This record gives sequence, C-alpha cells and structure tokens, in this order.
Amino acid sequence: MLQPDGSVRVEMIPEVKTELDVFCQAGLMAAVQDFERGGMQLPCMMEKAGFVWFKAANVGTSSYPFLTIGNTNTLLKCGTPAQLKTFVEPELEGRFFGTMCLSETQAGSSLSDILTRAEPDGADFEGDLLGALPPERQQDVDFCG
Repeated sequence: MLQPDGSVRVEMIPEVKTELDVFCQAGLMAAVQDFERGGMQLPCMMEKAGFVWFKAANVGTSSYPFLTIGNTNTLLKCGTPAQLKTFVEPELEGRFFGTMCLSETQAGSSLSDILTRAEPDGADFEGDLLGALPPERQQDVDFCG
C-alpha cells in the first residue's frame, strides 16, 4: 500500500505472517545453503521432499517463501556482491520476501516464449542494485541472460 510519504507498506493477513515467521525461524529459507549463509547444508532432494508438505498444507502461503528461495538462488548464481548483500542476506534471514516479475507484454502469457538477454550497461553496472536500463531498452532485461 502506497504511504503518504511515498514509501510502500505491504500488509499481510495475520495468520499468514505467523506461519511465515515460524517457517523462517525454523531456518527453512536457507535450508540448502552453506553454513556460512545461515543454511543447514541439506541436500536439495531432502529440501524438496520436506517442502511437499508445505505445498499440500497451503499452496498460497507456501508460495511466499518458495518464490523467495527461487529469487535468492537466481541472485546467488548471477547477482553482484552488492545485490547479494542488499537482497540475498535479508531474504535468507526471512526479513525480506521477493519474487520474479515477468512483465514483458509482447510475450503474452507463455513464459516459455520469452527470449531475453543481459549485458553490462556501463562501468558502474555492478553498483546499480536493480540493473535498471533506460525505458527504450527495458524489454531487454533479464537477470541471467
């Protein structure tokens, strides 16, 4: 919700917040990550097998952490050090939730039809947390190219 000062505040159903807090406090956001990242170093197969129960219990609520985990994994593979510090650390701690936004209108609803690329857009591209491009090039944006 847009606030009078221009900031954005996300409101969540109280029961959903309680469930997500428990999920995060159990360390499940970083379950497969190395100890250095706050993880348990669980094998991926164990993580996926355990997460089946969360999906079965409530597919909507489980989407919050699972999309965030996907976002985190993408940033861990392709992100800059600044992006890792700004986004990944708080996501693995459960303080931030994130998702992936695909808003390429020319692609319709078939995500498999989207073809994009990424390229550095200047000397300071690693310092630009969001990797923003000029409006005329925004359809070219992709995190990992």
